Amino acid sequence: MKALITVIIITSFSLSFTSGSTAQTQVQSNTLDANSRSEGELNSQSINSLEMQANEKIKQFSGQLKTVLVGAIQAEGFASAVKVCKEQAPEIAKSVSKDGWTLARTSLKTRNAANKPDAWEQEKLQDFDKKFKEGVSPNQLSAIDVNENRFRYMKAIPTGQVCLACHGSNVEPSLKATTDKNYPNDKAIGYTLEDIRGAFTLRKSL
Repeated sequence: MKALITVIIITSFSLSFTSGSTAQTQVQSNTLDANSRSEGELNSQSINSLEMQANEKIKQFSGQLKTVLVGAIQAEGFASAVKVCKEQAPEIAKSVSKDGWTLARTSLKTRNAANKPDAWEQEKLQDFDKKFKEGVSPNQLSAIDVNENRFRYMKAIPTGQVCLACHGSNVEPSLKATTDKNYPNDKAIGYTLEDIRGAFTLRKSL
């Protein structure tokens, strides 16, 4: 039974996290806010290169976080995942945020108020969720915004089965108590498999 649970956890995390590490050929339907960039500032080849770099950063972050989360859950249960997300996830994000890049996660319903979306992120999150509910694959939900000073990229994160343990509508009471203790203003609950959980949001100075 423990082996079966392990397989379920790993599979569910893979489905949730690898949405941000798709190959370049799988993200051609993204949204580009072209009106925000100056004429001739960046050509399509440069934008494609930056998009590939962003997806590689997401892949690095997701892989490291998944490894830590799965290990913590297997060893101590889902309550340990709360500590990982609070303490280790930001450190992993910092370790990936180099070469001019910054990486974070955001959501329409945040657990940590510091991750609240700005106006552009909120608009794209709403668009991601709408399109996902219309049947668009999360692998195809991304957005780009470029101006003369910076490149921004967002990639949708779907809600996986394992996410519902901490972010669903029926969180186990002791787990909910642990979450409330660590995040008194938690809003990241009530999700279903039909929801976009949030998005990776990246920025690079140009």
